[in-house]
Amino acid sequence: IEDDELCSFDDVGSPKSRLRRKRCQSDNTAIRGKGSYSVITQKCNTDSAAVRTMREECNEEEATNTGIIRSVLTIEPHPMYSILLRKSITKLLPGVTVVAAQSIEDAMQHIDEAKKKRADKSETPSHGFDIIITEHSLLRNCDRRRNSIKPTLKLTTGSQLIEKISLEQKKSKIHAHDTLLIGMSAREDARKHLKSSGVDIVWEKPVPAFDNELRRKLVDAIVEKRKKKGSSSGGIKWFWQ
Repeated sequence: IEDDELCSFDDVGSPKSRLRRKRCQSDNTAIRGKGSYSVITQKCNTDSAAVRTMREECNEEEATNTGIIRSVLTIEPHPMYSILLRKSITKLLPGVTVVAAQSIEDAMQHIDEAKKKRADKSETPSHGFDIIITEHSLLRNCDRRRNSIKPTLKLTTGSQLIEKISLEQKKSKIHAHDTLLIGMSAREDARKHLKSSGVDIVWEKPVPAFDNELRRKLVDAIVEKRKKKGSSSGGIKWFWQ
């Protein structure tokens, strides 16, 4: 029986009509007996549960990102790479503030401003941002001839900047949240300098894919570093290639 037409008869009292009605009832009983309806219902319920689970995971992931990673500072001297890096981070971490600097002076200015914006010092990352990502090879404002400001810092590389921040973090007793420090370079010798500077993570250029796995690693790295606040380990030392 393929449709309702065979189950609808004008002469409901005829033997032929009764036989067809019996066949219809028998077929419907057989379909129910095979569990087709229950299977379909179960599949729909399973799909709905899967959707709810995915939604819950997304909400949890968004809440985690919002609570742990709220701001990122990138320091990259090459304008195009700086723009691409900022866009990639913004896409990876929606809602997170991403500030781009191209020199050490710019970076220190952004760090000072970020520290002042957060009134609760106990909840403020040690250097204003939850994550600082810097290239090893940096130019100073005077080198790029952007302006006539005389440099006041005796820092010339990203490794030196990270070393300065890392030492300040070890000495600080105010901040509960240490900034996660990430260094990056395409040169092997530069990455060696970064690894000895007190950095938490080293990236080889081109940097890793900005996907869900990287987001989880960043969140885990921040949580791990905050747990180790005050320890003598000098950081978590995850050197990703």
